[in-house]
Amino acid sequence: SIPFFKALVGLIGAMTSVPLSLTLPAILHRRAKHISLMIPDRSCVSTDSYLLFLYSVVFLFIGLIGAISSIDEDWLNHGRPFSCR
Repeated sequence: SIPFFKALVGLIGAMTSVPLSLTLPAILHRRAKHISLMIPDRSCVSTDSYLLFLYSVVFLFIGLIGAISSIDEDWLNHGRPFSCR
């Protein structure tokens, strides 16, 4: 069995689910509408996709912090992975 498997799955999920479900659609929408990726326009559609991109970065860091703290907590409670303790 793999130690900390739940925490590892949480870390992988935090790193992939937010970019795939929030960041990628915002980037593809801006590309499809020929809107600059970094500079928000005055139109509502551009501002919405820009805010979605910013929220996704915030949620990505929140998920990573939670997953890393879970791994750290397991490390402190159970010792190193694959250790014979």
